Amino acid sequence: NWPQRRADDLQSRVAKLSPPTITAEPFKRPDCDKLFPEGYHLEHQNEVVFGTANYNGHAHDVLGVAAPGLRTLGNLGAVSAWAFAQRARALAQDISGKPCLILLDCESHSTQLADEKPILSAYLHYLAHALQRLAHSRTAAQPSGLPCIVLSKAGGGVFVAFAAATKVAMVYQAQIQLLPASAINNILGNSSDEAAAFKDIQAAGVADEELKIGYFAT
Repeated sequence: NWPQRRADDLQSRVAKLSPPTITAEPFKRPDCDKLFPEGYHLEHQNEVVFGTANYNGHAHDVLGVAAPGLRTLGNLGAVSAWAFAQRARALAQDISGKPCLILLDCESHSTQLADEKPILSAYLHYLAHALQRLAHSRTAAQPSGLPCIVLSKAGGGVFVAFAAATKVAMVYQAQIQLLPASAINNILGNSSDEAAAFKDIQAAGVADEELKIGYFAT
């Protein structure tokens, strides 16, 4: 168990950064319409997605970090990382034992000073631990691991934290990079937007499977 004193310390730090309370709003995406054709009910608050979906014939709890529509989140800060981890810990205490899906569409972790000062890596560590705890709680329903589906893009410390406790799958043509594409292109001195083939991503050990859910309008 995560030491309570450590968790209290993280909570006190993030309380100073918390924005005004944001009301939860409905969450819809064209790729989720394809991914969950049997129906889903999701909401989002502070960049955290939560709710339920019917997937492969079974009702699933859903938790994730993503934006509605087809916009990819640019980065994840301490406030959202804390909010996600708290929801993951709450789901881990749910005695229903329902299978769970993790959604991810976030290009990287935040590089803002406001997030670095409270030590963002500590919140990402806490997030990874919360996911590990959630995965352990669903072992009976998901013995092969907790699935994390990358909807469009993932990278940086966010991908590392999510991948630490999950089995990673990617929607067709999604991309995973440890640095944002713009940063990689700046370093390499090119402007190519060519995407890596999934076979190369799989060979590198970055993702486990690719989900071909069909094309949708962008």
